[in-house]
Amino acid sequence: MEWTEALVKIFPAEAIVHEIAKSVERKRRAVYDLQDIKTEATRIISLAHADVEASKILAQGYKEILAINPNAEMKDGKLQILSADNKELSSEAIALILRTQQQTILEEVRKQVNFEITMSKTADLLEQESDIRSEPVADEFKHRWKENVKNISDDELQSLWARILAGEIKQPRSFSLRTLDLIKNLNKDEAELINKVANFAFKLHGETSLFRGSDEGLDRADFSGQQIKLLIEIGILQTGFSLVHEIKGQPGIPIFLYYGDYTTEIRMHQHASSQTLPVYLFTRAGVEILRLIKKQTDFSYLQNLISYIKSSDNTITYRQMLGEKDGQPYYTHPQHFN
Repeated sequence: MEWTEALVKIFPAEAIVHEIAKSVERKRRAVYDLQDIKTEATRIISLAHADVEASKILAQGYKEILAINPNAEMKDGKLQILSADNKELSSEAIALILRTQQQTILEEVRKQVNFEITMSKTADLLEQESDIRSEPVADEFKHRWKENVKNISDDELQSLWARILAGEIKQPRSFSLRTLDLIKNLNKDEAELINKVANFAFKLHGETSLFRGSDEGLDRADFSGQQIKLLIEIGILQTGFSLVHEIKGQPGIPIFLYYGDYTTEIRMHQHASSQTLPVYLFTRAGVEILRLIKKQTDFSYLQNLISYIKSSDNTITYRQMLGEKDGQPYYTHPQHFN
């Protein structure tokens, strides 16, 4: 499926989607260009407070009030509105109605701008994809996503929401509604903290984890206790401070630990005793969010993690993935940790 068709299927009633979907070149015109949208939005909202824009909004307000209120009429060039008991409203009450109308327009402009920027970012991501599934995105997901992005003005958070929709289009059911609710409530500082912790997530025994380190501190990751508590509070890490991975296995059967582009192989020796690795576990929502983040691998963190479990009872080697060829990954030769 083409990325343009995929977007139209998500929000078929939205003009922005139809315009973006016509062609990549059309999408890149000024009205949909990211910077131009921001510039135009700022101009609209700023000028709306100026007299000339205010007069236009007032005129529109008059028209709409006259159209929907049978008790409204223009008399001697002035708007008159009768209340439910047929009493003429005061000029102050009419002014309040018009200011409400003005604020409603400004609010809707702001929401539409946020939506269009995020849709533009989503289109950019999908444009890079050669194969998009035809499976539809759930209606509830589409509704939640759209309502959430209308209130997101921060550029980095808009990019995050764009990656969510692009990811859901590529592979439906990748993100739960719980994850959408979690992301909706994030502020910029919390999002930056999640970006940081993503660089230290590894997978062992099928669980995505964060090494707790010795002495209850993350030796290499350098997270404060307060930051860990916050990650638990916002739903990225599971509760519980005494979680451990038990590392034990049969001789000849390797245990694999995955971190970034490194695959670590742990082989226990004959009659080896089991070992434990203290960790924090990521929640399901946390794991889903990690998929959205471009991670930076810190090899010294991996070394610190391995040094915690390396002993005479095991042999530990690692390989680094260098890329893919014909759809298959290829690695460096296995190396031992020093």
